[in-house]
Amino acid sequence: MEIEKEGLHTYRVSDSVQNEYFLSVEYHTIRYNHPDTLLPVLLREQDGMIKLLYELSDTKSLEEISEENNSHGNNFSKADCRMLLQSLRQLLKDLDELLLAPEHINFSPGCIYRTGENGFRWMYCPDERHDLEKEVQQFFSWMLSEINYGDSEAVRYIYHIYWMIRNKKFSEKLIEDCLNYEEDVPRSTPYESFFAEEIAQKSKKDESGPSEKERPMNPGKNINPEKRMNPEKNMNPEKRMNPGKRETEGKRLPFIVEIIMGVSAAASVIMVTALGIYLMRSGNVPLYDRYWIAGVLLAVLLVEGTYQIHCRRKAAVPDRGEQIAETALFFQEGEGDEDTVRLDMGMKRKQPVLKEEATGELIPVQSYPFYIGNDKGLNQLTIYDNTVSRKHAVIERGDMAGSYVLKDLQSTNGTWVNHTRIENDQVQLKDGDVLRFAGHTYRFEITDGFV
Repeated sequence: MEIEKEGLHTYRVSDSVQNEYFLSVEYHTIRYNHPDTLLPVLLREQDGMIKLLYELSDTKSLEEISEENNSHGNNFSKADCRMLLQSLRQLLKDLDELLLAPEHINFSPGCIYRTGENGFRWMYCPDERHDLEKEVQQFFSWMLSEINYGDSEAVRYIYHIYWMIRNKKFSEKLIEDCLNYEEDVPRSTPYESFFAEEIAQKSKKDESGPSEKERPMNPGKNINPEKRMNPEKNMNPEKRMNPGKRETEGKRLPFIVEIIMGVSAAASVIMVTALGIYLMRSGNVPLYDRYWIAGVLLAVLLVEGTYQIHCRRKAAVPDRGEQIAETALFFQEGEGDEDTVRLDMGMKRKQPVLKEEATGELIPVQSYPFYIGNDKGLNQLTIYDNTVSRKHAVIERGDMAGSYVLKDLQSTNGTWVNHTRIENDQVQLKDGDVLRFAGHTYRFEITDGFV
């Protein structure tokens, strides 16, 4: 379409109009009702041909805005996306009221015009027919590359709207659901609120000065580092001068008791044994009583042996109180005020890329579906060559995790994988496959990236 200027007006001129129903009915409906969501139209007959003129005064297409801002694109925000959805809802309502066909609306970014800050207008193309649902999905796929990625709220919102439109049937109810969607983000609690009480106490302490009655919240952190390294300095001077006395105070009494019990047991065994031998030699003990005496002696020896084994086992197991004290002392000595260093927790993942054979340029395949063609507004990879179709091919995720498939979109000059042309079937891609779109060759590679 050509652009013409007549005085203060700018028009976009289409080719000759062939739709008779539009010329007789729809044109007059648009002309005299002036819907705000459609570009104003004007018919002009020249050399026996009827051309349709779209008035573009005070408007710019989304594609023009993207080219003017270079790398920044349209910088869509959440408010822009909501205004676009509201305008789209009004467009469908106007088309329904005026009995116009929605399939004549072109959703290409070059055919959607922005009026001021709050309005959008569409082109009604009577000689074109489009799949409304597919066109809207492709437009929002293009919109992902035009987001203001410095605005995290806009990124989350527009991606959510994109997935809703892609996974559900397009209708006015779907647009209402998109407009009614509100992100449920938990409110973040300010850092100061966790320590409000401590901050208040500290400010009060700074105003009144230090007090002897106040005790620190964590005594372990207020210990002098020298005392942490030398715990013996915190002890009583008498205990520091007599370390042997300190170690034997708790064990002296049990040791004396064990000595007394051992001596008593040995004396009782000796006395009973001597008495038994004396009585048996003198003949004063009956024969059957000798077995009783032997049994008593064995019982005494068994009890004494069991007791000695128990004492040795108990001595081998350290006291639990000593373990707790040593553990506490260890943590107290090891405590410090050094900062914690968090190591990089990046996780590697596989990143598919297209490597151009001619220049070696790497093009990452990031958003899906990944469209390839010569129209900048509709494709993630734009090849500026007339031999490449407007929508040439698309790369999508496969059924299995980490798999990718290539599909030809009925291109004129064909799509080739490893020198084999693909027609209607999709082909699963492997690392190292050679892809050719018309006369442009790329190599499909899977490289290591980071999350």
